[in-house]
Order: sequence, then structure tokens, then C-alpha cells
Amino acid sequence: MNIWQLLPNKGWGGGERYVWELSRSLSEAGHDVSVVIPPCDILAERFVGLNTCTLRFRGPYDPGAIYRLARLVEEHKIEIIHTHIFKHATAALLARKLYGLDVRVVMTRHLCRPAKKSLHYPWLYRHIDRLIFVSAEAERSFLSSGPQIAADRMTVITNSVRPDAGTWAVDLRPELGLGDNTFLIAFAGTIMPEKGVEFILDLAAGLRKIAPPIVFVLAGKTPEGKEAYMEHLRSEVARRGLGEQVRFLGFIDRTIAFFRQADAVIVPTLIPESFGLVVVEAMIAEKPIFFSENIPSEVITPEEGVRIDVEDVQESCRLIRELAQDPARQQLLAERGHRRWQERFTYDRFLERILDAYRN
Repeated sequence: MNIWQLLPNKGWGGGERYVWELSRSLSEAGHDVSVVIPPCDILAERFVGLNTCTLRFRGPYDPGAIYRLARLVEEHKIEIIHTHIFKHATAALLARKLYGLDVRVVMTRHLCRPAKKSLHYPWLYRHIDRLIFVSAEAERSFLSSGPQIAADRMTVITNSVRPDAGTWAVDLRPELGLGDNTFLIAFAGTIMPEKGVEFILDLAAGLRKIAPPIVFVLAGKTPEGKEAYMEHLRSEVARRGLGEQVRFLGFIDRTIAFFRQADAVIVPTLIPESFGLVVVEAMIAEKPIFFSENIPSEVITPEEGVRIDVEDVQESCRLIRELAQDPARQQLLAERGHRRWQERFTYDRFLERILDAYRN
């Protein structure tokens, strides 16, 4: 198949990584894949090695972008346009209608929000060929506002990630001056309030005098234009005397390899997640996981991890302390999580279902 991926946003986040991994996998499977990216140096660097072209969308009705999109589809004989936000899906459908293109338009819904019904959305829902949800929770949230969309145009394809190859270049404990007896809890993600980063600071304060010592290592960076939030966090760490308990690594490429050097992973998101890819990465790394109730139960349950209440710091500290002192339970949860990934979330299973959505 000849497939186009339309990258959702500038910058690097979960949606962009989804496109990057999917494009690589489709290409390796023998399909012709091109990625349409917005003008952005970071993305141009990330997608080196894949066919790319640059196209700026100023909105769903941008006539220049729609015209160029149509011409490129015709020129390259594109069969599938896979979009990841409704703005791009609308532009692709308009290009198909206005220029008589023979192309299927597929969209992955990455968010956990109700469907919009104003303006062009009812038309879009009638004409999109397939709407993919990354989880059943994402589908339920979307349908909660009652959009008029045919059931046979929707499908749930549970999210996944490609396992990292190789190891991370940094030997974490010596790099941070941590002893082997330190219980190291890893966090990876965008550094923003919704991800529960300040809750981690509260946990660190509550666990300050625990033996064995518990240290939180946070990997990630703030979104562009939000750098002041990182400065706020660093100031809070200094003000509360948490410099030994909370360490910031900045952005890292190999999340799974990073997790393999930790004793556990924490995912304390404060808002409902559509899936939570970092949970699957922790499962692949075979680490026990502390997760909030905002991670869907179809991804992880208390059978495979430890659910913590982000409204109850004291109780969450107790649960973390208990696991840190129980190596046998750490191993049990890690094994159960890894088995859940093998049974439900492998990338081969995900890719097969994506290809089926393209064909049907």
C-alpha cells in the first residue's frame, strides 16, 4: 500500500512518536510510506530516513494546503491518508471531495474527550472512512456526547510501542551517585502539571526518611513555551530540600532502557488518559508500576501494579514504602505486567490491526 501519515503537531510528544514508530514499521513491512510534517526542525531531524514532505495547515479550511495536499496525493498515487487530528482529517476529506481523489481517509483518535458536534463535525463523521480509538475508554469518552457516526466506521486498536533495541548509554546509578540499596522510581513523560509531577514532589517529601532510601528520577521536558514550569519545579525542590530525593534528567530517547535501570515506574497522571503508553513501556522493561486511577483499567489493573490515589499523599507513601521493602512482590508484579504486554499489547498485534483497518 501507498500510505501517507499526517503528523499531528509541531514538537515531540506521544502522537508524534506514534506516527514515527508506525511509519518505520509499515516501511519495514514493505509498504510505501511518506510523512507530511509541519515546518519544524525537530521533526525534520526525527524523521530522517523516512520519506517526508513539509506542509503547513492554517486550519481545516486552508485552501492552499488542501490544493497542495490534493496535488501531492495525485502525484504520488496515495491510497491511504492516515491523520491524527480532526483538522487534518477535514482537510483530507475536502481535498478528496473537491478534487475527486480516490483515497481512503483514516484517523486515530488519541485523546480521551467527548466528540464535538458543531460546525463541520457532523459532515466529517459521515465521510471519514475509519476512526480508530487507542482504547475502549477513548471510544466511550468520544461517544458520550452522542455524535452521529456509523458503528462500522469506528474501531478500537489498542495502543502499543516498539520495544527499544540495545541499552541506554548512561549508567544511571553511578551517574547520579546512588548506591545499590537506593530504591529508584522512574518517571518519563512531558513535564507538565497534568502529569502529576508536583504530586511526586509531595511523595518525595513524605518518604524522605525511609530506609532503604527512595529516589525519584524524572525524564522529560516541558512543552515549548512552558519552560517556566520546569524552573518552578526546580525552585520547589530546592525550597523543600528535596535535592537528594528528586532528580531531573531532561529529555531521553530510550524510555524502556531508562526504565530497566530503575526499581519501579510511576505514572501519577491527574487527568483521564486515553491509554498511557508509558505503562506499556514499563511492562516491557519488566518493572512494577505505580499508577493513578486515571489510567484505564483495560491497560493495567491492581493485579499487575499498585494503584495510588493522587488525592492521598500519605496513603500513597505507605504503598510505595511497602513495595520498596518487598522484593518478592516487586518481582511478581513485574512478571504479571510483562505477561499482560505479551498477551495484549505487542507491536506486531497492533500493526496487524492497523493494516486491517487500512484494507477494510
